[in-house]
Amino acid sequence: MTWQNLGADADKIKSDIGLQESSESVGRDDGKGLTCYPVVALGGTFDHLHVGHKILLTMAALIADREIIVGVTDDAMLTKKSNAALLEPIDERIATVNAFISLVRMPFTALNQRVVKLEDVAGPAATEADLQALVVTDETISGAEFIDGKRKENGLSSLENWVIGVVGSEGETELQGDAKALAESKIGSTTIRKWLASQGARRIQALETAKRHRVSHQLRLWANNQDDLSGTSKGNDDFACPVGASVPPLGLSNRAVFEGATIEEAPSVSGQPIGSAKESLSAVLRQPPSEEQLSVETLWPELEKLYGHGYELLWVSANPANPADGGRAKTGGRFVASCCKATSQDHAVVRIHDRDQNWRECAVLEGHTLSITRIQWSMDSRFVLTCSRDRSWRMFEKDTESSQDGEVRFVPFTGERSHARIIWDCAWSTDATRPYVFATASRDKTIKIFELKLEEGASDKPFALLQTVKFDEAVTSIAFGADLVLAVGKEDGGVEILQRESTENGETWSTTLKVPDMASEQINQLAFRPAVLEDGDDAVLASASEDGIVRLTKISGL
Repeated sequence: MTWQNLGADADKIKSDIGLQESSESVGRDDGKGLTCYPVVALGGTFDHLHVGHKILLTMAALIADREIIVGVTDDAMLTKKSNAALLEPIDERIATVNAFISLVRMPFTALNQRVVKLEDVAGPAATEADLQALVVTDETISGAEFIDGKRKENGLSSLENWVIGVVGSEGETELQGDAKALAESKIGSTTIRKWLASQGARRIQALETAKRHRVSHQLRLWANNQDDLSGTSKGNDDFACPVGASVPPLGLSNRAVFEGATIEEAPSVSGQPIGSAKESLSAVLRQPPSEEQLSVETLWPELEKLYGHGYELLWVSANPANPADGGRAKTGGRFVASCCKATSQDHAVVRIHDRDQNWRECAVLEGHTLSITRIQWSMDSRFVLTCSRDRSWRMFEKDTESSQDGEVRFVPFTGERSHARIIWDCAWSTDATRPYVFATASRDKTIKIFELKLEEGASDKPFALLQTVKFDEAVTSIAFGADLVLAVGKEDGGVEILQRESTENGETWSTTLKVPDMASEQINQLAFRPAVLEDGDDAVLASASEDGIVRLTKISGL
């Protein structure tokens, strides 16, 4: 599929589909088509964006000439919704709405898009003097009347209401009835959340992964189309990827090869001129790559050198991409945390470098007295969890509010000396409904499972110990999977899978699978693959062990 630059022909397109331009004053239907307005507004939850939302947004985007204002209901107003734990975060809903409107408007001239948090019923529609039209449904027409009343109180003119029928849960398009009857029979976010709640945690994660990929694809398509429509290339770093790698004849490092590049240089080791390759040189590897394959077919360019530690590094960890950001990977990898071997408090620190400050060191996290063995970020990058040879774990919180200069700071939050021997590993939950559950694993043959309690006055400590689980060998690694499943790696090379069960007294984790001979030596690290729809009820666990082997294991029935 190719896109033609239609920006100059927007008037003709609108005429072809029956849209008539309006003046800056409120327009009227002239009997030949739909009237367009300079500024149009609408509002809603826009949770799990569905066909009803898309019809509303499409109509608003088509009748707006200059600006579209979309109010997205803030999280604080949705706490009483059914299955509220499955509501998409406000930032994710805003990103999804922005991406969809951009796609709808691609053949036309761009609109000024104001997608904002809706913190009260009326929102900006009650105060915007330039607003002329409001897009609502049969179900929400009473809200339009409420907004009109607020505008009169503020001395503003009434709005033209565009009322669109709701879509039924079975695809019906001619539903009738009062607001309550329409709410019960329409397709809606409430029905979607109810269905999700019946699917189980693993499938929910898989669906969320698929959605993030879809939104990311929409953003990429929109960015590429903007270049096509304008006839220019903006060199969008978020989406640009090299097609291969190439090594200069006298060079030591490989360089990126981009499609259509015009750099004229001598042929590289691969035989292709540098900068002009038209296809990727990389191949699917069936065996460990040779040194030549690594240098010619793969690209690991050195971007920066980060300094600060006095001894050899033990662990490096980058903050994850925030799922609430609509799949835009730019949110991940902003902060890189590292630690080194240490025998004193001076060196037992975590140093954090900030990509947005040209990789300047932005924080030094102190508190441990011996080598830090692991650094883990929470899903939302709000907390940094560390554990150490000094038998304690520490937690630090990202603080942006107290900063006067816009810089991000990390401050001590809590910690505890909770094990009798060295703590080898720690891990955060990957479950969006319980993001602040975490666990620690120790040579004392136990793991401890905690959960942060962030409510004011909840307890003296901002965390609660949920359970201590004992094993027959020292525990060297742990990882959370869907529905708070725990994988536990041991010093003898064995792996155990623990599943959570709700009881009258709370919840407990118990072993449901043992693999005593996963590796011949101790398990150093474990990780579950993020759930994907193709896996069904199967989970894929990666394990790295002291015997130098990385194993991928499929586990059924989780």
